[in-house]
Amino acid sequence: MSSKSEPIITACKANENWTKVTFRPDLAKFHMEKLEDDVVALMSKRVLDIAGCLGKSVKVELNGQRLPVKSFQDYVGLYLDTVNKKREEPLPRCEDLPRQFLSLN
Repeated sequence: MSSKSEPIITACKANENWTKVTFRPDLAKFHMEKLEDDVVALMSKRVLDIAGCLGKSVKVELNGQRLPVKSFQDYVGLYLDTVNKKREEPLPRCEDLPRQFLSLN
């Protein structure tokens, strides 16, 4: 990790404004022939986390495929089915709840 190669920087077209980051680990340095499945899964999860946090203005791709996450709600919807269901009636407001639910005793 003490040495690194120089980055390859290329200009994009005048009507484009984007940044591409490519990650290639030095497997030989860690005495590895390939990344283990659990490491790849963890890194993929982190890319998905980033896509959920960045918002609609950023398009995130993983292994050449665009992730379907365009908002934090999309991200949460991957893990919770309740986010994807439409509510027929709104949640009650705090003022409308019975006092017994609001009491800390």
